[in-house]
Amino acid sequence: MFVTKQLLSIGNRKPPIILLATVYRPSPWEYQQGVLGLSGTEGLLPPGEVRHRSSRQQGTVQRTRRAGALSLPHVARVIVSATYCACAGAKAFSPRRAVLGLLVCGEPRTPVSVPQDEGKTDYYARKRLVIQDKNKYNTPKYRMIVRVTNRDIICQLLNRFGMDKIYEGQVEVTGDEYNVESIDGQPGAFTCYLDAGLARTTTGNKVFGALKGAVDGGLSIPHSTKRFPGYDSESKEFNAEVHRKHIMGQNVADYMRYLMEEDEDAYKKQFSQYIKNNVTPDMMEEMYKKAHAAIRENPVYEKKPKKEVKKKRWNRPKMSLAQKKDRVAQKKASFLRAQERAAES
Repeated sequence: MFVTKQLLSIGNRKPPIILLATVYRPSPWEYQQGVLGLSGTEGLLPPGEVRHRSSRQQGTVQRTRRAGALSLPHVARVIVSATYCACAGAKAFSPRRAVLGLLVCGEPRTPVSVPQDEGKTDYYARKRLVIQDKNKYNTPKYRMIVRVTNRDIICQLLNRFGMDKIYEGQVEVTGDEYNVESIDGQPGAFTCYLDAGLARTTTGNKVFGALKGAVDGGLSIPHSTKRFPGYDSESKEFNAEVHRKHIMGQNVADYMRYLMEEDEDAYKKQFSQYIKNNVTPDMMEEMYKKAHAAIRENPVYEKKPKKEVKKKRWNRPKMSLAQKKDRVAQKKASFLRAQERAAES
């Protein structure tokens, strides 16, 4: 049998119980029998379960708890040493009454929530994005914030410094790494830092597509190619051609061709707006090239004029006094006619 000694700190009480235990991996016979033996007259303990003892009532077995909830699936038996039990007000356990199972105290620890799960601002990251060194003499530190909605990816930039006329950026899309270099005799390239917010910064995330577009547009943003599509984490190599295909929408075009051949209904459902605007897979790259050229020609966002919407009112308008009196007279006449018909019948 595999034997190892471990120092276990179990439970969430203060101070916690600390046990020096010898952990045995179950033998084939124990797996076959489906039980774990207990010393003395404690009885039999099924696999995967543990006994729960109170630190105040050492001799009372309170309840049985699943070992899976404690993330200890491979622990079969624990023999507790009588001389290594540190708990407030607890006595040393007797080796004769030691349980051949895991001796625990308290409830499992509550999982710690993260900002992404709660949708709250990660102020730990925010502070490090905006704080500036004292030897920079209050030089502003800028952030490029990427906001992702259901249909748009929004990055708001100001052109009041006129840097777009000095630094043109990467005109031809290659997908390779590009960093803006400052021009002699001109103001340095505008430096800012990517603020991903609560987005999961996984390889190929949309926020890094926005980062690549900003860098190719002439902004100086510290980055690497490790999170761009085309980077292989095993070989540590970056394939710029794969990145270029994603920029030009070729991955979407390949998926369109796949659905057109395999599932026509799914293609019509998923790419209905493409079909409506007569966009085919072969047109994707040319469409994005025209979009890039149009952005460079006029990068200013033009607000669309708001449509004047005339609200419909479904509530009933108030009646005037004359209308109310006329309505009462009509009800009286209707009631009298009903009485006359009842008398005639």
